[in-house]
Amino acid sequence: MTFNIGVAVLGTALLAWAVAADARTRKVPMLAGLGMLGLGLAVLLREGWIGAAYYLVAIWCTRGGIWRFVLGAASVVMLLLYTWEAAPFVLGVLFVSTLFWMKWFGGGDAQLAIGLIGIGHDWVVLGLLFGLTILVGVALIIVRQGGVVQGAKRMAWVARHLGEEADAQAIRTPWAVVAAVAGVSYLWLWALVP
Repeated sequence: MTFNIGVAVLGTALLAWAVAADARTRKVPMLAGLGMLGLGLAVLLREGWIGAAYYLVAIWCTRGGIWRFVLGAASVVMLLLYTWEAAPFVLGVLFVSTLFWMKWFGGGDAQLAIGLIGIGHDWVVLGLLFGLTILVGVALIIVRQGGVVQGAKRMAWVARHLGEEADAQAIRTPWAVVAAVAGVSYLWLWALVP
């Protein structure tokens, strides 16, 4: 329990630092992102070397290119070894990596998300991270577009144009804020609930 509380305290401090910097400069400090990755690795090492090895491969493979296929192969191996138990870990890593490769996530955002997934590697952390991201995104679209109907039209337009050139009307938010709310909630639940 002491280890979990230490991870929660350090993770909370790193997320607070990331939020402050992201809100001010629109960049997550490299050390905050690397710190979250390190916390994820520490948790995974404590549980065994296979998950930690996959995590390190995943971090390396975010470089893209041919490494995407290496990450895909490593993900298949994890699922074959651990089936359902590894599913949230593997799906979370693949999803965040894809967002990073598509340039929808910056490097710092991806580091925060993968670090939190390394710590939690369960459905709860994914639900908090991505559920809150969707809720905040939809709320911002509705507010910015001036209502539910206009917001729905904007979301339909975005869905039809996914993957095309940059969207001048895209809502740019410091995602570290979303990561911090989801992450701090998760870290303290993880640390204090047996």
